[in-house]
Amino acid sequence: MTRLKSAKSKDCGPESIQREIKSLEDGIQWYEKALAHLNGAGRESNGTLEALIQRKKAKKDKLKSKLEDLSS
Repeated sequence: MTRLKSAKSKDCGPESIQREIKSLEDGIQWYEKALAHLNGAGRESNGTLEALIQRKKAKKDKLKSKLEDLSS
């Protein structure tokens, strides 16, 4: 765990942030499709999945802000 954590802290350049943003966007898209499928199947709304999507979007926005700060 320590090795992974230290590797993550060293890899914080713009390219790394862009890769993580892309990964988050892909994950958000997948979760939204899953949620739409569940809702389309007549099931009740899944609050846990909705909360997960919101957390991923917040993290993506935070990373975009960090990337903008690095660019300026």
